[in-house]
Amino acid sequence: MEIRRKLIDLDERAVTLNKEGNFGEAVKVLEQAKQMAEENLDTKDEMRLGAIRYLGETYISNGEYMKGQALLEDILSVQRQETPNVLLATILCALGRCYHYQNKSMDATRLLAESLSIYQKYVSANDARVTSNMKPKLSISMMTKYCPDGDQSESSPPRGRLGDAGGGQVSDGGVLTDAAAR
Repeated sequence: MEIRRKLIDLDERAVTLNKEGNFGEAVKVLEQAKQMAEENLDTKDEMRLGAIRYLGETYISNGEYMKGQALLEDILSVQRQETPNVLLATILCALGRCYHYQNKSMDATRLLAESLSIYQKYVSANDARVTSNMKPKLSISMMTKYCPDGDQSESSPPRGRLGDAGGGQVSDGGVLTDAAAR
């Protein structure tokens, strides 16, 4: 239990650093959380996967797409072995945004559509696990917002900012966004 508490503390610290725009320090904290989670938690543990997902999303939000993509693809392969859930949908959505920002529209559209399908099937719009920044993702407009057909003019998120309207946003919480809501 002590490891989980430490991971929660690191997560909260990273959220604060991200909100302050201090991505370098947030990445250091999240790398520490990732290492701690990998050393102490099972490969399929949702807290472990959540720590890695949050680090990947932070990289993507800072324009370091390949680093974020690699992390998200690794945990996606693990999470696909489980029953579809909110964590899988969140990983798919983050990876879909990453592909979109790299002008990989076909891959982005496929992943975002799968994410949307899982959100709609398993999460109601009034569910406490659906945070305010997730609600826009529960509509079909998500597909056109993140993957406009043939129009790649706004494919990159602003660097160094979270919470932008263009989708370059890390979820409200990191490690426990999905797992703690259960």
